[in-house]
Amino acid sequence: MARNQNPFDADSNHGEQSDTETDYVAFSRQLARFGRSKSGFAVECEREDVVYPQRQSVPNVRTQHGHPVLQRNTSHSRNASREFQYTEPANAGKRGSVLQPFYKVSLCWDKINVFEVNPEHRRLFFRKSLNDLTNRRHILKDVSGVASAGHLIGVLGPKGCGKTTFIAALTGQPRRTIDIRGKLYINNQQVDENTERYSCFIPAKDNFIGTLTVKEHLVFHTLLRLGEQYSSVEKMALVNDIISELDLNKIASKVIGVPGRLKGLTNADRKRVSLATAAITSPPVLLCDEPTAGIHDVSVAEGIVDLLHTAAEKGKIVLCSITNPTSEIISKFHQIIILAEGHVVFFGKAREAASLFTSAGFPCSPLQSPTDTYLRMLSRPVNATDQEQAFKVKTLVERYQNSEEWYDMRFKVENIAAKATVTPQVKKMAGIYTAGKITQLRMLMGRAVLEWVRDPILLRMSTAVVVALGFLMGIFFMQQEMHGLGIQNINGALCLLTLFYVMIPVYGISKCLTQNLAVIRREIVGGVYVAWMWFVSAWLIDILHNLAMSGLLLTICYWLIGLHPSAVGFFLAWCIAFLTCQVSLGIAQCAAIASGRFSTAMLIWAAFVVCNIAIGGFFLNPKSLPWWLNVFR
Repeated sequence: MARNQNPFDADSNHGEQSDTETDYVAFSRQLARFGRSKSGFAVECEREDVVYPQRQSVPNVRTQHGHPVLQRNTSHSRNASREFQYTEPANAGKRGSVLQPFYKVSLCWDKINVFEVNPEHRRLFFRKSLNDLTNRRHILKDVSGVASAGHLIGVLGPKGCGKTTFIAALTGQPRRTIDIRGKLYINNQQVDENTERYSCFIPAKDNFIGTLTVKEHLVFHTLLRLGEQYSSVEKMALVNDIISELDLNKIASKVIGVPGRLKGLTNADRKRVSLATAAITSPPVLLCDEPTAGIHDVSVAEGIVDLLHTAAEKGKIVLCSITNPTSEIISKFHQIIILAEGHVVFFGKAREAASLFTSAGFPCSPLQSPTDTYLRMLSRPVNATDQEQAFKVKTLVERYQNSEEWYDMRFKVENIAAKATVTPQVKKMAGIYTAGKITQLRMLMGRAVLEWVRDPILLRMSTAVVVALGFLMGIFFMQQEMHGLGIQNINGALCLLTLFYVMIPVYGISKCLTQNLAVIRREIVGGVYVAWMWFVSAWLIDILHNLAMSGLLLTICYWLIGLHPSAVGFFLAWCIAFLTCQVSLGIAQCAAIASGRFSTAMLIWAAFVVCNIAIGGFFLNPKSLPWWLNVFR
C-alpha cells in the first residue's frame, strides 16, 4: 500500500486486510476519533516506533458497508495519549492529509420540511403550539436525498429558494426561527440528536474573535476540541500540519481582524481559516453555506472550491450552497441539487440536468452557461404572477419525480429508512465536552486577556477616557473644603463619580451582544466548552477590568478633590466604587439576557440607573421620599 493512499478506500482495504500498516492507519484514526471519551479505549504497543492496536481486542472490524467500526473495550486502563503520536517520524507519512476524515459515513435525509417560526410561537407566555401550521411560511417541502463519502455536492437555486435553510437543517440543531421536521440517517442509523459531533457547519458569515492571530485561533480550538488525551506537543504538531497543508503560513501570525475596527484578513483567507478550524476534528461531513460569498476574484473563489473538492476526495461528504457559480466551479461538483420555491427540481450529476430541463420545456441556450440558464428560468421575473411561477416549478418537480434519478434516490432512501435504528454508538457520537473544566477556564481567560490587550477600544480607549475623566474631575473640584459650599461641591463630585462607575462596564455588554455573541453561541453549541464555564471566565475578567478601571479613576481624582486623606478612606471608597461597577454590570447583563438585544437592554439599564440615582440621595432628601420609594433605595 502506498504511503499516501487513502487507508479507507474500499478496494485497497479489501485487497490488503492482512497488511499491518493498513490496519494501523485505519485503527489509529478510529481511536483518535472515538478515544476522547472519559473511559477511553484499549491500545497496545507492538513496536516502539509505531503504535499498533491489538487485533484480538477489536473484533468485527468492518461493517456491511466497508467502514471500520471500533468496538469499545473498558476492561483495560485508559492509554489514549498513545493512540496516535503526531511527533513520531515513522507516523508522519502515514497519517495522511489533515482533510482526511477519521472514518467515512453515508448521509441520508428523508422528507425534510422546514417551517418559519412566527413571533407568537417564540414568545415565553401564551405562545402557540408549533403544530399550528396556520400562517406559517413553508420554506422546504419534502426534501430527500442521499450522499456518499467522497462526494462534493453543490446546492444551487435562486435567492430565497431555501439553500441556506437546507444546509442548516442537515445539522439537526434546533433553532428559534425555524421548525425542522423530517429524518436524518448516518450510516443507516437514525439520528435523533444534532449532528454537530460528526459534521461541521461553516456559515456564510465567518465569526471569529478578531483580535486573535490565525495560529492562536487554531491553538485555542485544538486544545479544547482534542481534549487531554493528546500531549501539548502532539496538538501543536497538528496545528502546524494544518497551517502547512492549507497554505496558511503567510497569514499564521496575522490578526484575523474585526470589520470596521481592526484591519485583518481578506474574505478568502477567512474562509480558509474556517476550513482549517473544521480540519482540527476532521468530521466526515462538511456543511458550507456560501463558501465563495464576498470573494469577487473568480480564481480565488475557485481555489476555495478546490479545497472543498480535495476534502471530498479524501473521503468527506461536502455539501455547500453556492450562488452564481461559474462553469469551472460546477465542473468540480460530483452532484448538484437545484432548489426552487423550497422544492427539489433536480438532484444528480450536473451534465444530466440539461436533459431534464429540456424535456420540461425549458431548453438551455447554447450561448449561455447551463447554470445561468437554470437560475434564470427558476428566478421569478418582475412581471410574473404567483400562478405562473408556481406552474413553472410544478412542471419541473413533476418531471424530476418521473426521472430515473428520482426513483434511484427514493429507492436508496426507503431502503435506509426501512432498516434504520438509533444505536448507542450514534448517541455517544453526539457526545461530551472533550477538555476538562480547568483547561476550558484557562483557555477562555487567556483568550479574553488577549482580546482586552489588543482591542484598540476595549483597553486603550477606555483607559484614556478614564484618565481624562479623572483629571477633569480633579481640576473642576480641586481641593474642596469640608464645610459650607465645599460640601455641596463634594456631593456633586460624588454624583458624577457614581455615574462614571455605572457606565464603565457598559462596553463589555455591547461587545458581547453585538460582536462576540454569534461566536460564543456557535462554540457552545459545537461543544467547544460549557456555557457556564464561559460565563465564569467572563465574570472573572469583568472583575479584573472593573477593579482596575475603578481604582485608576479614583486614584487620580480622590486626592485632587481633597477627600478623606487616609489610606483606609481611599480603600473604602475603592470598594464602594468597585461594587457599584459590579451592580451596574449585573443589571445590564440581566437586561441583555431578558431582551436579547443591545438597544433594548440599554433602555432597561438606563431607566433603572436613572431611577436609582434620582432617589439615591444626591438630588432628593431621603426623608422627603414616600415610604414605598424608600423600599427601592
